[in-house]
Amino acid sequence: MSEETSLNFAVTFTDENTALAALCDGAPTLAWTSAFTYAAARRQCEVEPLLAARRGRAPTFEIGQTSEVVGRADITALEQLAGQTFCRSAQQDTTRAWVIPALLMGSQGVNPFIDLDIVRDYENDQALVRALYDGECAAAALRAGDFEKALLALAQEAQTAEEQLPTYDELTAALHVIVPAGDTTAPANPSQWTGVPASVIPYEVLVAAPGNALPQPIRDSAETVLTAFFTDRIEGTTRARRLLAADGVFAVEARHYRSFLAMLADAGWEMAFTR
Repeated sequence: MSEETSLNFAVTFTDENTALAALCDGAPTLAWTSAFTYAAARRQCEVEPLLAARRGRAPTFEIGQTSEVVGRADITALEQLAGQTFCRSAQQDTTRAWVIPALLMGSQGVNPFIDLDIVRDYENDQALVRALYDGECAAAALRAGDFEKALLALAQEAQTAEEQLPTYDELTAALHVIVPAGDTTAPANPSQWTGVPASVIPYEVLVAAPGNALPQPIRDSAETVLTAFFTDRIEGTTRARRLLAADGVFAVEARHYRSFLAMLADAGWEMAFTR
């Protein structure tokens, strides 16, 4: 980057809060941040996203995390979860089991911290789905595909159990997907990509300070150099894994995050620390 722009660059390792402050303090800063820090910086000072991390293996690289919200058949919209019991499975990571559905509920007017009746935790997905069927829970969130796996496992258990257990048909009649998982597939052509779905939390993003701090020509040069660095045919993947814990990068623009940012705004949940 120094050779390309004839400017001096320094690399520092810091936390999200410090990165947020640096992006908006008028300095010519570039920072790899979480999507939540990008959202906070975008609100504060109109930063611009340049590159995003992707993970997985070709051709199924993913741009972020998502989950599907499932529940009783009488629950057809997230607004109905006010006053209801939400449940979580220990088999699911916190982002999918709680953060994503909590944001989605918040965006639909249900504050997950004060509007739910109670939040219950279960040891695994099967126990969670059984609790949903038994009416102990109104809804839950699981990794895409895990709901169907749990249904099949419970149905198989019913065939050999001595006690009366619900069949697959009985389970699917009583339970359903309320909010489908978002598409996390990395775009083959970012210029034709519509962007991150509202129900997906994107992976890390390279954010550039506003134009008055980091002029467009320098920003463009930085994006070109870093893209080449991380997509090098020989060393690119290794660099992405070592520096970003990712499997590659791809170009992004502010328009690609519109749905995600709108969902955060509707949820009213400040996910970045500010001073």
